[in-house]
Amino acid sequence: MLDVEIKIKGVNIINFNPKDGKVEFEILFDKYKTIKNQVLDNPAQIAYGLITEIRKKIKKLNTRFNDDVLEDNVNVLIENEEDAIQKVYVFLNKVANNINKVKNTSTAINYLNTVNLVKGMKLVL
Repeated sequence: MLDVEIKIKGVNIINFNPKDGKVEFEILFDKYKTIKNQVLDNPAQIAYGLITEIRKKIKKLNTRFNDDVLEDNVNVLIENEEDAIQKVYVFLNKVANNINKVKNTSTAINYLNTVNLVKGMKLVL
């Protein structure tokens, strides 16, 4: 059995579409990253889904095919997992709220400021 320890380092907003609410963001962990493009309709579910996706990606990268079943098993340990999920959830919730502000903004100056605010959002863990 192989134990792989990883740490989620952060989440960065790359781009978003204010019309349909789709957000493109990257999740940084150790020396890897993954990019997602989706609507932030349920931030809690998305945060848990990201952790599951990270686990699958790390397992796939570290799987070796041997005759010994135990040697093929990869155990992914995420540092401060529950805390990281909570922080990612809160961050995605803030992003979703700011996207709603963009949709409800009526003046051009406020619109551009809010768009730039969303595009510049980062979470560092």
